[in-house]
Amino acid sequence: MTQLIRVQSATPLMPPRIRVVFTNGEQREIDLTPYIASGPIFEPVRTDPTFFQSVAVDGGTLTWPNGADIDFGQYILWSYQMVYTHCTVELVKDGS
Repeated sequence: MTQLIRVQSATPLMPPRIRVVFTNGEQREIDLTPYIASGPIFEPVRTDPTFFQSVAVDGGTLTWPNGADIDFGQYILWSYQMVYTHCTVELVKDGS
């Protein structure tokens, strides 16, 4: 049985970037711009760096205190560098 890979932890970097550790141990630095570019619920995430830093992980999903959330799904781990219509993902190596 294949285990679903989820977000284990997240460290906000300079907005709109975030470092994410997945349950399989992989780490990625992700530009959240495409995820937070529209929608009123993401307005404080987009415009307030302090609010952006308040990100938490709940049930494998990135969440903010106002109810905004982002669930990446497993596709984000399919290769070391991917460009989607929705995001750019880069591998973050330990010790780099």
